[in-house]
Amino acid sequence: MEQPSTPKHTSITKTRLGDLDIYELCSGTSNAQITTFGAQVISWSIAGNNILFSNPKLVTDKSKPLRAGAPICFPWFNKGLNWNLGKEITPSHGAARSSDWALFSEQISQESVSIAFDFETKSHLDLPLRISVNYLLNESSLLCQFKVENLVPDASNAFELALHSYFATPEPESTQIHGLRDYKDTYFIPKIPIDQIFENAGNKLNAKFKTYTLEIENNGFQRSVIWHPGLTQQLADLAQDVSPVPFLCLESLTEKIELSATSSWLASVCYGVKLS
Repeated sequence: MEQPSTPKHTSITKTRLGDLDIYELCSGTSNAQITTFGAQVISWSIAGNNILFSNPKLVTDKSKPLRAGAPICFPWFNKGLNWNLGKEITPSHGAARSSDWALFSEQISQESVSIAFDFETKSHLDLPLRISVNYLLNESSLLCQFKVENLVPDASNAFELALHSYFATPEPESTQIHGLRDYKDTYFIPKIPIDQIFENAGNKLNAKFKTYTLEIENNGFQRSVIWHPGLTQQLADLAQDVSPVPFLCLESLTEKIELSATSSWLASVCYGVKLS
């Protein structure tokens, strides 16, 4: 007689880490921590294997953006130089990653859990935008769904968005990345330090790390950024005892999206993982 399968444990619990409100999502052996500060995933592991980098020196007093997991850069990327305004825009990577977002949805099913947050900000033209993100976690994947709305009734607006994900790996320079446009017939191996923007060949990337293989499905994101600072001593909020620090940033990026009055934009990034 066929034995019934064991129900998968799914849950959402709330806790604190320093000054951060944390929501812990669990779907089987897949566990993620998400904070309302920046609506940011700060850790994700599957069967005890870190998928996103969990920073042991994470600054948790809200005095600076969180260097871990998957920060959301909005409403601009980097220092805003590609807005062609002739000057840098501050703060770097926009205000969304260093602001508290509002929780507006939690859902738990037998197979997955989801949680959603939203935040209102202003673009470089001082015009308001609303961004929302919904995270859906299951046993082997994390789906990040975005919606950006122009709140202006009579004017267009513009923004940029990046998911600045830090993927955990003890050997960042051994990573093989497939799916970049200039490397369609082969793979790219980063040499650190690196800070480089690539065009995607399609909507899927694959990265082979030491302990897992990652598939990234991008919808609405045409570019990828690969980043690693090199020596840890360059950044005070990273551990100084390991160099290179054990992560590689593989970011999904879209630049200068124009929204007509009261219109909206949808996009998503899905991370699928197969353990080695």
